[in-house]
Formats: sequence, C-alpha cells, structure tokens
Amino acid sequence: MVSAALRSLLAGSLFGVGLTYAAVYFPLTIIDQLLVKNLHMLRVFLTGTASSTYGYYPVLLPISQYLIGYPLLTTFTHLNLLEASPRPPYTVGLFSPYDANIIGGLLIGVGMALTGACPGTVLPQVSIGFASAPLALAGAVIGGFLWVVVGANIRKPVPLASGEQWTLDGKTGLNKGQTTTGLVALCMTMVLLSTTIDGGRSYLAQGVQGGLAIGAAQAGSILLTSNSIGSSAAYEDAGKWILWLLRGRNSAKPPLQALSFAGGALLGSWVYARGSSIDIQDNKAISPISSVVGGICLAFGARLAGGCTSGHGISGMATQSVASFVTVAAMFGSGMLAIRFL
Repeated sequence: MVSAALRSLLAGSLFGVGLTYAAVYFPLTIIDQLLVKNLHMLRVFLTGTASSTYGYYPVLLPISQYLIGYPLLTTFTHLNLLEASPRPPYTVGLFSPYDANIIGGLLIGVGMALTGACPGTVLPQVSIGFASAPLALAGAVIGGFLWVVVGANIRKPVPLASGEQWTLDGKTGLNKGQTTTGLVALCMTMVLLSTTIDGGRSYLAQGVQGGLAIGAAQAGSILLTSNSIGSSAAYEDAGKWILWLLRGRNSAKPPLQALSFAGGALLGSWVYARGSSIDIQDNKAISPISSVVGGICLAFGARLAGGCTSGHGISGMATQSVASFVTVAAMFGSGMLAIRFL
C-alpha cells in the first residue's frame, strides 16, 4: 500500500506542476496583480476556483445520478473520495466571528506585497531559482514556528448553531445548485472583465489554461489523498518539527503529510521547469529583509486565517465557505493597499 506521505508527495508534485505551468510564480506577476496592472493571477485563480467547483467527469459519473456541471468537490464527496467540509470561520474574540480570518488575511496581503509570493507560489520560486525565494521560505518556516509557539491558542473555530451553515447556500437561502451556478458564472465573468482592465485579452487563454491546470491538480490531490489543495499547513508542521527537535524528541513525532505535499510542489515545479524555458532575469528584486518579514507574515497570517491563497482562495471558495470569501477579500484588499506604501 502506498503510504500517506508518498501520496501527499505525488499530489504536491501535481500542484507544483500546475503552479509552474500557470506562470503565477513570478514575483512581478503577483506584485502587478496587487497594483492592478496585470491580472493574470486573478484569471488563473478564478478559473481554478471555478474548475474545482463545477467539474463534469462523464467517465466517473452516471448521468442518471449526476447532472452536467455537478460541483466537483461535492461529486467527490458523494463518491467517498473527499470529506469536503467548508472551512469554518475562526475568531480571536475581538470584533467578529470572522476576525481571525480578517486579521490573518490582512497579514497574508502584507506578506504578498513584501515578497511577491504567497505560501504556495514561494515553493516554485525556490525550485526555479528566484534570489528572494529561499529567504521568503525561511521566513515562512519562522512564521510557522511562531504560530506553533505563540499563536495556535489564540484562534478558535466558531461553533455552529443548530441548523446553521457557514456557506453561501446556508446564508442566502438558495439551494446548492443555484449558488454553485452563480459562483461559477461570477468567476468566469470576472475573468472576462479583467481583460478590459489590464488589456490582457491576448493572454486570456493562458490564464484560463493555467486555472484549468490548477483544477486538474485539485482533482489529483483529492484522488490521491482525499484532501483538497492547500499549502500553509506545511509551515505549521515545519514549526512543530523544529519544536519537537528543540524539546529533545521526547513526544510523538509531528505529521509529515503537509510537508510531503510541500516537498512534492518543490519537486514537481523543478521537474517541469527543467523542460521549460523560464527567464527570471528581468524580475523584481526583493530585499532580504522584505523577504524574511514577508514570509513570516504569510505563514503566520495563513495559519491564523485557517488557510492561504490556495486553501481559502481555491479550495475554500470552491466549497462556498463564507469564511474563505472573507479571508480572500482581506488578503487582496490589504495587499493592494500595502503595495502602495512598502
């Protein structure tokens, strides 16, 4: 039987290939996204969300039971391949049931502005050879360690009241089919409209194809591990391993699956990049201090929010979690503001 760690490694490799194929790893691409100069990243991630939400697999699904466009994550749930629980809101008890999502999202946005990366894309940046990426990754590991040491106890999930749902259908009163169709229509409309903002009509196909590659990686992750894609748990687990070693290895070993997924992303990106022509010479220089501090913000913020740009921005929105929409709005809102001053 293939071990869980090996299956996570394979799933991460698919994710790394998808990110690299989609070309969302360039620091300048992420920074230009926050400056609203180049919306390629938006097109990729919205298409990835839509393809994760609304997939049709006629080989797997009997048409008599599943309609065309039945939600991909829900489909896998019915096939007992995925436990697709929408991400819950988290609170630190300050001002909202979503305050941990909001504060964590704000930190992620600042980290994106400082590093030109997010918790997932820093992995292909390291594999491809961007000068700032190793320090950003080191900062993310430090952020994960800080979360384990001082942060994990400050965040609490918000309990559900009887019959309450933290999803779009639960909050709007619409049925799942209506909210799914509406979400996918909104994602693809925004993809099309984005080309009128940045003049990227000639690059529309590239963004859509990149998003479909992310959606394919999502399907691969579900089939291999029964989990949807997400990157930031690896930094928390790295922190747990550091703490375990510092305490003399006197307790049970921390888990390996999330680290295996991250290692697979590094490997998949490296293998794909070796067969591609990638020019990293004309990209934005990120200072060492920005890389480290930004990496800390990325990982600590993602753990506070319960997910990152991939965990909330693709997988979470695909399950129609309200907390994921709140987190994504906070991270991109703060990133767009922070980039003007940093």
